[in-house]
Amino acid sequence: MNKSAVMHLLVLASLWCCHGTSQVSLKVSPGPNLFEGGFFLLKCFPEDQAEEEEWRVCRNTTKQPTSQPTSQLCGQGWGQQLMNSCKVGLAVTWDSGLYWCQSKEGAVSSTVGIRVESSKLLVVVPMLPVSEGEDVTLTCLDRDRSSVSAHFYRDDLQLTSDPRPDLSLRPVSWSDRGWYKCSARDMESSPALLQVHNRSGDWTEIAPTNSAPEPDSAHTHLVLKVLCHLLVLCPYCISTVLMISLYQRQRPTDGRPWHKEKNEESEDAVAAVTTNHYF
Repeated sequence: MNKSAVMHLLVLASLWCCHGTSQVSLKVSPGPNLFEGGFFLLKCFPEDQAEEEEWRVCRNTTKQPTSQPTSQLCGQGWGQQLMNSCKVGLAVTWDSGLYWCQSKEGAVSSTVGIRVESSKLLVVVPMLPVSEGEDVTLTCLDRDRSSVSAHFYRDDLQLTSDPRPDLSLRPVSWSDRGWYKCSARDMESSPALLQVHNRSGDWTEIAPTNSAPEPDSAHTHLVLKVLCHLLVLCPYCISTVLMISLYQRQRPTDGRPWHKEKNEESEDAVAAVTTNHYF
């Protein structure tokens, strides 16, 4: 999942995280950080176990192959609806998004962010913003969901001198916010954003690195594109000019049509051959 999709997911999470009720909670197995091709199960756990109210799992995905982000119920184009739960048998990257439980009466749970990656490694980062002063531990997983000794990076700056299975930020500070990734065995994870609330209540606002280019770079790109087009068109222009030039050189200078002159030359040649034959 690219960084712009992650940013969209986290913005949605910040808007939705406080809108849930305490009647039910949503649990994700094996966890909210997933690899493409695996399965995951979402289950609604009501606080009152004796409650007979039916809960459905809903989602708002950050990316779909042919449409804008949509809010959908489990079983309507995705997942298999079970009793108070939903099973997704084959996760894909556009399953990344926000998930929550919802009753027929409209009550909802707090949201859970799920991230699905297609890379061979996955760096596990809290999906929602953490508060400055909390303890945060980042881990690096392979496709077997086993912890891997790896190097950790923040904003492409290497943080570890030796490979390790996790990176502890205790306590996490405002300066720890940024894009994290891990690398091991010639493999690298996709970057994931760690958001941090500072003590004044602000939280991370980091633009994705694949955002629109600066004006200077955009201008340079345009100039290079024009030059490429010119290089492609120049051979055609040159060949056209040469053909016209050759045609002009072959035209008669006395004003007669070219084809007429050619015909007359052919007739003279035939007459000469015929005369020689009779002699």
